Amino acid sequence: QTATQTITVNSTGQAPLVFLASPSKGFAPLTTGFTVVNRGDAAITRIDLSCSDNGTIDLTSATVAAFAGSVCSYNVPGNYQARVNVVSQPTGQPEQVIYTATQSIYVPAVSVVDEMLRGVYTSMLGRLNAGNIPLALNAFTASASPRFSSMFTSIGSNMPSVVGQLGSIQQGTISDVFAEYILVRTTANGLEGFPIHMMLGEDGIWRIDGM
Repeated sequence: QTATQTITVNSTGQAPLVFLASPSKGFAPLTTGFTVVNRGDAAITRIDLSCSDNGTIDLTSATVAAFAGSVCSYNVPGNYQARVNVVSQPTGQPEQVIYTATQSIYVPAVSVVDEMLRGVYTSMLGRLNAGNIPLALNAFTASASPRFSSMFTSIGSNMPSVVGQLGSIQQGTISDVFAEYILVRTTANGLEGFPIHMMLGEDGIWRIDGM
């Protein structure tokens, strides 16, 4: 009889190679740069990059330093996976992939983000109209929330009337982390525009920062 023993080894150290992408999110046309960090001083023969992980090698570099200038362009909104394969060829042996990894690249459609941002505002109004100030304040950034909390509380039973006068969103501009829209209100001087600012938080949620 032959005895077989299985041993499981768990690594707790740093990975010898790391694949990085920046920026990994943005509106089209988006240009993303890639780097590979060789923390373990691995012997590298070649680094292959596929911008969309579709089986096609878009860029090939012989060294980590050369790969540091690698970029991919994403001109159509969508979700992409960029894949890197690090290849090594020890003396007298065939090539082997010693490291493979992916990075998610998200290119949102402007129309989708625009609809979502308008929804942040209209949902906030709906909560105020229903008298739910705490829930409405969830639509504001941490720095803006206390200021608007005091304002909304002081309005009291006049809230439905005030909500109706805050205005409707018209045109605006959107960047990766900041948006500005114009709220059009009817005033004693006729129609007037007032800015409303929104910011993307570190948690990935857009919130109102001022209006």
